[in-house]
Amino acid sequence: REKDYEGYVGSHFFPTAVRPGILALRALNVELATIPDMARETSIARMRYQFWRDTLSKALEGKAVQHPVAIALTESLNKSKLSTSWLMRLVQAREDDLEGQTLYTLADLDKWAEANHSTLLYLQLEMLGIRDVHADHAASHLGKATGIVATLRGVGFHAQRRRSYIPAEVAAKAGLSTEMLFRKGPEASGMTDAIHTVASSAHAHLHSAISLQAKAAKHALPVLMGAVPVSRYLDRLLKVQFDPFQ
Repeated sequence: REKDYEGYVGSHFFPTAVRPGILALRALNVELATIPDMARETSIARMRYQFWRDTLSKALEGKAVQHPVAIALTESLNKSKLSTSWLMRLVQAREDDLEGQTLYTLADLDKWAEANHSTLLYLQLEMLGIRDVHADHAASHLGKATGIVATLRGVGFHAQRRRSYIPAEVAAKAGLSTEMLFRKGPEASGMTDAIHTVASSAHAHLHSAISLQAKAAKHALPVLMGAVPVSRYLDRLLKVQFDPFQ
């Protein structure tokens, strides 16, 4: 509720029977996402990721590790059949991002968002028992839009830590120096042009997800409701002329 409020609110749209599992997945995602900030050293962070790999392997066998999230996941996995590959991909994607990845193109950003955010949506579809190509396709686009918006929301936060998810190609075309972004933030030349390009990509994925929703299984709607906060953020970003620092 505190660290993923939108996910918490969105969980209320899921059937009561699967809601605990949805919350467990969101909690796992929070645990994985916060490891870099909690661990003082890279080696310790990698140990935490390995802990979650081992914990998930045990949970899939019905063996709960004494950790609140692990216990909740184990109980949910006893009721829902989730793909081991998706669960492990969730861990690997976060670990791959531990020391920062250089994203060169919008396609690279798409791949990052797919791994870190679409994967979570695929798992939610599985928890609902949905095996539907249209729902998967919609979730893929929505996850990409969600992930891209997450990077836009975090521009200031990441700049303080000398990290940027704005693709190098986009920054170059906009005349944005990453070093200036780190130093000057909203005053960096070319920043809003670069953000506009990235936001346009997110909007395109959002539009595709919404278009595909009509073809997807009706009970996939709770998963695809994630389009609402993404749309609202992009609308707000437009109103402040693509300045994420506002």
